[in-house]
Amino acid sequence: MFAEDACAKLIAGYQAIGDNVRKATNIGRSGDDRDLYRLVDKIVTLASEPYGDFLCVTGCTNCCYNLPFVTSLEWETLYAHMLKLPPAAQQTILQRTFDWFGAMLGRMIVGPAADTPGLIAMSSELSDVATTAGHHCPLLIDDRCSTYEGRPLPCRAYGHFMQRIDEMLRTPYMCVPAQHHLTDHFPKDTVLPLYNQFGARLVQLQGHDPALAFIPLWIASHATEGKLQDQINTRPDFASAVPQFIATGTRLWGAPAPD
Repeated sequence: MFAEDACAKLIAGYQAIGDNVRKATNIGRSGDDRDLYRLVDKIVTLASEPYGDFLCVTGCTNCCYNLPFVTSLEWETLYAHMLKLPPAAQQTILQRTFDWFGAMLGRMIVGPAADTPGLIAMSSELSDVATTAGHHCPLLIDDRCSTYEGRPLPCRAYGHFMQRIDEMLRTPYMCVPAQHHLTDHFPKDTVLPLYNQFGARLVQLQGHDPALAFIPLWIASHATEGKLQDQINTRPDFASAVPQFIATGTRLWGAPAPD
């Protein structure tokens, strides 16, 4: 059992960080309490202090087979970190995107950001295909996220939170092995933070009508002649970018793996 006073202190800590979530003005930029990513990192650290290690540790790549769809705001931060990578790492990411997901890129364009059901359905399909083929997120290199400091909100939070489904139901925001680890090794009265407020604040920061797409699609839209573009485009024309990426990739690397 977790001591009552320690539990109360932990909940108070969650609430204090939650108050700052509502005031966050950016993601991955200021590195302080105005930075939503910084607040996620703080609350994960806070949750880890009394309970010890979660299953999510360096070398675990279970969730990297579940490709998230990310907003243009998340992509802006993520791509800035991609541009800092060595040229060889950038080439690895581009070629993996082409080889592993090239045949699926057209189907990843599922409509406007408001089409959440379509995105969720495609996310499930992508995960099944990736797991079966042994293909993970193209940003994962040598079992480490190559853009770890700029990783999107779902990647940053997954494995450490609960998610509120409705007023009565809350479920772990983590993979099945992590849930088993939680059940087997954590106290029965474990209290974890809620993810919902972080996701809601991201939506608010993003503003009206955001671009929303899967990471391979974002990558394809920022490639020119087998290299990453210098400029970030938060409103790319995915429908035009995909055939150009496929044509260039086929010329440089051969045909992509079949779907």
